[in-house]
Amino acid sequence: MKFKLFYNIILAFTLFIFVMVHLSCGAKEQDLQELLYGGNFEGKLRAISLQSVADNCKKNISSDVSRFFNVTQIIGYVIDNERNDLVLIGAVNQSRPKIYFEDFIVALRNAWHLYYTLEDSIRYYSSPGCSIDPDPKVISKLQEIGNDIYSSRQPEIIQTYIQQWKSICGQLQQVRVFGIPFETRFAKVMIDADYMMKSIADGSLFLEIDGFWSLTDMRVNLTREYIKSTGDKSLPTQSMNRFWFYPGDINVGYTDGIVTINKTRVTLLTEQEYLTNEGQIQGTGNVDSLAKLFASKFSDRYDDIAKQKPIYSDLENLFKFVVLATAAYSDQAIKNAGINLDYFLYDYPVRPAFVNHNLPGKSNVKQLSQTDETPNGKIGYYYWFPTCGGVNIDVKIKRAITGLDNTKKMNAIRETILESRPHSAVMYWDVSIK
Repeated sequence: MKFKLFYNIILAFTLFIFVMVHLSCGAKEQDLQELLYGGNFEGKLRAISLQSVADNCKKNISSDVSRFFNVTQIIGYVIDNERNDLVLIGAVNQSRPKIYFEDFIVALRNAWHLYYTLEDSIRYYSSPGCSIDPDPKVISKLQEIGNDIYSSRQPEIIQTYIQQWKSICGQLQQVRVFGIPFETRFAKVMIDADYMMKSIADGSLFLEIDGFWSLTDMRVNLTREYIKSTGDKSLPTQSMNRFWFYPGDINVGYTDGIVTINKTRVTLLTEQEYLTNEGQIQGTGNVDSLAKLFASKFSDRYDDIAKQKPIYSDLENLFKFVVLATAAYSDQAIKNAGINLDYFLYDYPVRPAFVNHNLPGKSNVKQLSQTDETPNGKIGYYYWFPTCGGVNIDVKIKRAITGLDNTKKMNAIRETILESRPHSAVMYWDVSIK
């Protein structure tokens, strides 16, 4: 059987693993804040033994395991060579959304290339991702209606076309999931985040964030200013833009026996699309300037958006799990320590989640408030655009060595975490750094 690595969206992305360089010794609280997650975590530190979790889950999977022992922020992992164990490190902070163990399991299995599609005896692998795709026939019909709206000068007829637009746009769109099983919580989070983003982009979902506007509002405001400054009112406004979430700035710290996620960032990307003569939707390779600005604003204000819409905190956690799993897969130290992850890779049950295979399209048509008196009556200006988008969590590992000095602080933190373990059978314990 042939094997082939396949990525649905080919985009250059590199995850750098840096060797941490420090000279002083002793694990102190200040060291933790500086070294673990780049100082960007709050709450108490909790360690989780995957070996003990596996031993206990073979008998019974408790709610504590499912809820990741109330850890709300994943930080990294420590290798316990003496016990052949992989110990996850996380922070417990009740002000942050919950994270779920089964999402980690899905990310782990994806990193180990256990999920694939089979075509002509070739296995195709993909990073986790999703897309909600409109039917090309629907796009073609929307373009026709858009032309009718633009060419019409009678408000009553325009309203009829707008109702047609909403009806056609509301037809079901196909939901696709890549790289992981469809009916999982992991997939549902990606799809829900993508689907909500459509409403944020078209302005039907308003966020109370200073300086942040929907793409529809940005387009309407720009057009209003253009009309005011030039007097030109004959502006075609059809635009088809694709949006998708993708890893941004990510930094992982690596020292023998301890790996930490120092920084993760979820970004929104965009590309213009068009309908070919053959009726297929394809990317142009170009970026609409306003769509790019919206995507940039969304990325910059991601944390603020996540506070109002927790689904985006959920999405960020999925990104972190993929980073953690990918780092573990490429870490030779795990293999050298004889750590066995087979239970999680093959036997841990992932509960099925209900995920829609089709979702209705979303539309939002806003009317420009300015009207002109003409011999034929008043003319109103309407602005619209169809959007389609997705998620792609594509992480590739590249190791960059930044120095050769010893890493005593990181080693001291690792030793403190392992020495504070009450006994071998414990599944989790809290770590106090003094």
